[in-house]
Amino acid sequence: MPLDLITDENGSHLVLDGIVTAEDTDQFVAYLKEYPELSLNLSACEHLHTAVLQAILILRPRISTMPADPFWKRCLSNQDKENVHEENTAG
Repeated sequence: MPLDLITDENGSHLVLDGIVTAEDTDQFVAYLKEYPELSLNLSACEHLHTAVLQAILILRPRISTMPADPFWKRCLSNQDKENVHEENTAG
């Protein structure tokens, strides 16, 4: 499952793992609407369908960890810097 919602004492986190397809877009957007303070962990994300990428760029969730792939990191770096809170400085 490419979307893994984790809710703990530190809040809600959505881990995007592997290949996130167009079919995952509805569930992704539903999570963002249900958990407005959700943060995204993209460290294990290998590929984002452009529909999911567009949802991230439009809805602007907090990104706790950027993807390792430089292409996806560059695509997502267009977000306001205030929404990107890089915890993983490796790469």
